[in-house]
Amino acid sequence: MFALFKYFIADLSKEDLQNMLEWIQKTLGQDKVNEIKTTQKITTYPCMISILELGAVRSFLRANVMEKMTDDQRLRLLKPTLEVNPK
Repeated sequence: MFALFKYFIADLSKEDLQNMLEWIQKTLGQDKVNEIKTTQKITTYPCMISILELGAVRSFLRANVMEKMTDDQRLRLLKPTLEVNPK
């Protein structure tokens, strides 16, 4: 499946890629993903999720604070970014 995904993405123009990113954002919703962008960081996988303040999140995890939060509260706190491999 990943090879098929990679094949289709490689053939996208910049405009098509931007349209795809907008579609992903609309489909997932602003409450699930803070930002969606392309990245050159990854080459093996189609995408990854990154969290800007991972150090602070680790402190919350150690303190077991996040266990008491709902999924929506966690997502608002984490502000995850979906990074898409454009190749």
